Amino acid sequence: MHKNYIAYLTANNDSSYTKDMLNFTNMAKFNPGVEHIDLFIAISAVRPFTDSDIKKIKQLAYIFKDCRWISLKKVILKGNIGRDFSSAYVCLNDIAKHASGQDIVMVKNRSGYGPLCPDWFKTYVDLLRSNAVIGLVGSTINFSGHPKKESPEITTHVQTYVYMSYWKYFHEIIDMFPAINCTDRINLIVEGELGLSRMFLEKNLALSCLAWPEQVFTLLRPNAPLLPQDDIKKTVRNLPIRYKYYSYGRWSLYSKIRWFVLTCFSQNNNQNEDVFLEYIEDVT
Repeated sequence: MHKNYIAYLTANNDSSYTKDMLNFTNMAKFNPGVEHIDLFIAISAVRPFTDSDIKKIKQLAYIFKDCRWISLKKVILKGNIGRDFSSAYVCLNDIAKHASGQDIVMVKNRSGYGPLCPDWFKTYVDLLRSNAVIGLVGSTINFSGHPKKESPEITTHVQTYVYMSYWKYFHEIIDMFPAINCTDRINLIVEGELGLSRMFLEKNLALSCLAWPEQVFTLLRPNAPLLPQDDIKKTVRNLPIRYKYYSYGRWSLYSKIRWFVLTCFSQNNNQNEDVFLEYIEDVT
């Protein structure tokens, strides 16, 4: 039986970690539709980590303490070079110690708000398994490169706020994982987001997304002219995980207030002291 993994990627530029709290609360609230998931978290240091950061990270870990379907395996604190792509790289290297070919790996960053409904993990798995040629899936696909940077001829790509593949495919590319040394935001998009999908396409694997689940994109068919050619990630709805949007969390005001109280006034309550923290200065 295959195993399921999530690599969750975030950073400490938001010292409140509120969006992470909302994401984790929903991950623990909504049944993913699979039996169990092992979770690895990587946090990039936009600024030096403080004692307050460590306290809040342990409080984030506490969210999963009694969760039946998610086991938090490790939190990795790392530098900011490569941002989410180096974070994915370090998580995948840890997952490599446990995973085998048909296992499923979801990579999700803080900007992927949610999950927003039950069966959220299974929904991506079902799409991945719907066609033998599919190698990489996500919530949305964009056909364009970055307007300020010359891009490869084919720019179709799964948008990397959430993506999923089989471990066997991640294993094939882990030693050449894209953009892990990038520091420029535009290069992160071109080399990372476009580059990752390009790796799958060049292995004759296809891309698909939940916004257009009937569509499969390959090197020979990288586009569908009847579909929107602009970026849809901010407008598409009814997805288990959506790109960041304004109203996220308004309905969970109680959770935000409770989080504020916990992070500002609690001492040792509601912290997971058993969480394994690893510090990495350089991912290469």
